[in-house]
Amino acid sequence: KDAEALYQKAYAAYADYNFNEAKSLTAQGMQEYKGYTTYQRFAFLNAMTKAYTESPEVFKTALQEVNDVATDKKILAATQNLMGRLEEGKMPVRNPRKIERTYTAADFEKPKIQDEPTEKNKTERLEIPKEYKMEAEAKHYVALILPRDLRSNIVKAIEDFNAKKFPTERLRVNRRNFSLNTDIILITSFVGKDDAKRYFGQFILAEKEFLKEINEVDYTNLIISERNLRKLTADRDALPYLDFYAYNYFGENVEKKEEKEEEEKPQPKKEVSLEQKVETKNLEPSVNFNPNLGESHNFVLVLPSKGVDVNYLWTALHHFDKKYRVKKEKLGGKRMLVVEGIGSKAEAMEYLKKVVQVDYVYANLKDVDYRNFVITDANLSILRSTQAVDNYVAFFKDNYLK
Repeated sequence: KDAEALYQKAYAAYADYNFNEAKSLTAQGMQEYKGYTTYQRFAFLNAMTKAYTESPEVFKTALQEVNDVATDKKILAATQNLMGRLEEGKMPVRNPRKIERTYTAADFEKPKIQDEPTEKNKTERLEIPKEYKMEAEAKHYVALILPRDLRSNIVKAIEDFNAKKFPTERLRVNRRNFSLNTDIILITSFVGKDDAKRYFGQFILAEKEFLKEINEVDYTNLIISERNLRKLTADRDALPYLDFYAYNYFGENVEKKEEKEEEEKPQPKKEVSLEQKVETKNLEPSVNFNPNLGESHNFVLVLPSKGVDVNYLWTALHHFDKKYRVKKEKLGGKRMLVVEGIGSKAEAMEYLKKVVQVDYVYANLKDVDYRNFVITDANLSILRSTQAVDNYVAFFKDNYLK
């Protein structure tokens, strides 16, 4: 009751354009109710007073603070809408009765001002799409989703990268709250999917050097349109989008060739060697794998613990053949993706030969020291308990490739 009474008093001052009083009351509420759910209401209203009384930089900082703590979808959507418009360079007019409509947080509590929009326009501005849709020519972002506790100056590092590699392009970088424990960094903006992919190709090749901190954590990077970003940030769940993303941005069906007058001859499949090096110094003499290969097989991809977007690879493998379950696991100091229950030895080898041909899976592993193989359920249990990857690779070469 006390919190509600204080909030109503602050809001009444705000609605009467007594912004300094409203700012003082909301600051009091933020101090008294820090750690409580109602804190975000005081913080948002406090930020809105600064749209009228402070510089755009102060307003932006206040919005970022709200964005970092907000759990209410309405507050979060309004905050991110305002932050996005600030990033576009739309500055508020200091006279509150002439302030731009974009700075009144549509569909949230606010005082009435001139040129009030229709209900239809309010809904359109904050509408969350029900499903992801491919819009190749729409405005795009490159995004990086990473743990919130990774507090190094990643935004500055990306800005430096942009200045060095793309000095003539007006790229902007900002960091926002994404979910309870993660943030999303957005690089904007690109004029369509192909423009974003051009940047993204150089970004992922360079990020292991200029963003060394992310090599220590689980992270996801992706390309996304403005419309799909609204759904992604509202849902706060990257996995459904990653499935859409793998198919529509890097799937084999995406790059459609233009029809030609003469039919082209089919291109032969590229040859991919399944041979893999064995580090003899890592062999464990006491580890032996089961030579019975008659039981069900799985496909396994063993990856370094650092510098690999495991979430994307999980999605890419899931997209490659959706009838199989894909699991993410830790294997000692490495990470492992397991495609379960493929079938017999012959079926598993056929899966292996096909999947290594898929660019949207293996292009991401170009400079990565990885291992891939098929393995029975019994031998997978041994591998999990012993972590003897090189032993199994040697066993695989002897029993599957000869």
